[in-house]
Amino acid sequence: MPAAPVGTYSHPGAPSPHPGAPPLCSRACPPAHLPTCLTVAQVRGLGLLVGVQLDFPAGPVVEAARAAGVLIITAGKGDVVRLVPPLTISEEEIDAAVAVLGRVLAAAAP
Repeated sequence: MPAAPVGTYSHPGAPSPHPGAPPLCSRACPPAHLPTCLTVAQVRGLGLLVGVQLDFPAGPVVEAARAAGVLIITAGKGDVVRLVPPLTISEEEIDAAVAVLGRVLAAAAP
């Protein structure tokens, strides 16, 4: 059971550092970190289902994330990281996964 009603944290039209990006991606790359997110070409998705298109092949990112305990998959032409967390994911788990993805993206970026 969620700690707060759905929509409490974010809702359509709510301010976002990345307009149109799902809340998970906005948390992954806040405005202060935009220079480190230049490897991200596009973010798309709905709710918790998120695709992050990279400027390079996503395979090494997926492998490194899995090695660090975050299960993600590729999509599209192999340059998209697909995030499909369970609906029961907690904010703490999201924060931990985002931290891993940040480290993995920084290490894998060309």
